[in-house]
Amino acid sequence: MIKKNFLAIVLPIIAIIAVIACTQDANEANEVDNKDVLTVETYSYWGKLHNEGLTNVKNNFNIPEGNFSLSEKIDYIKNFNMEFLKKSDVNKFVKQEDIEFYMDKYKNFVDKRQLYRKCFAPVMQTQSLGNLQTVDSIGIYAALDIIYQKDSIDEFEYKSMKKILDYAKVSLDTLAIAPAKDFASLLDEISKEFNDKKYLVDGKYGHFLGAVLAIGNASNEWWTSNPDMISDIGNSGGDVMQLQAGTVGDAIWAAYGMATALIAGGDFGDVMIGGFFGALEGSTGFMSKFIAWLF
Repeated sequence: MIKKNFLAIVLPIIAIIAVIACTQDANEANEVDNKDVLTVETYSYWGKLHNEGLTNVKNNFNIPEGNFSLSEKIDYIKNFNMEFLKKSDVNKFVKQEDIEFYMDKYKNFVDKRQLYRKCFAPVMQTQSLGNLQTVDSIGIYAALDIIYQKDSIDEFEYKSMKKILDYAKVSLDTLAIAPAKDFASLLDEISKEFNDKKYLVDGKYGHFLGAVLAIGNASNEWWTSNPDMISDIGNSGGDVMQLQAGTVGDAIWAAYGMATALIAGGDFGDVMIGGFFGALEGSTGFMSKFIAWLF
């Protein structure tokens, strides 16, 4: 009887201790695993720096006096952003010559007309890996197809980016009036799905889409907080471009910069840099203070 009573007391205690121990081990394992898992926040640095760049333009850029050609204006804006980047901590990650290379590569993104033509109306809208001539001659959809064919992104990234691009193209084609939260909701939905995927930090996939989402989410925060800075450009029907246009554009520019960097054979260090600089230059061109000057 004593033995039975003892076992009746001790066995549940042992079971409880075992459960607690297993739970602790699982929690510890999860903590370790989570450090190795990609989330959208993994790339928050680039979104934060993107927003700091826009704030710098808002607060410190003044339209110079004098007559300038469009190319001179574009170079003037590029050089202004270059000065900001020289003082930022991006230099911890990027060599000065690389900053100059990418800023020069994407400087024309401040002209939304040139950007739109490059992304959505290029000479070669579709292109295969077999006869690829030049990265700069393809559109964003073709670039996405190519990096998917090259196995640089997986199916989830590919399909998610297609959703983003389809939404973006319709928005920019029609300049349709729609609340900023529409595109933000799409980014939020994809961000949650992305985090649930638990891509590995040192894995092959996830980096491309994660960076686009981080820059897009940060961009939405900035434009929502600075509605007076969005350019008022109407379409032929008189509708006015809404706040979401800035975020939509930023997501496209980041994606285009990264996709072309991947196609050109860059690693994901180059990809992040290309995406960031593409978004920064494109965002600058969306600001209302540049419209009368550039156009």
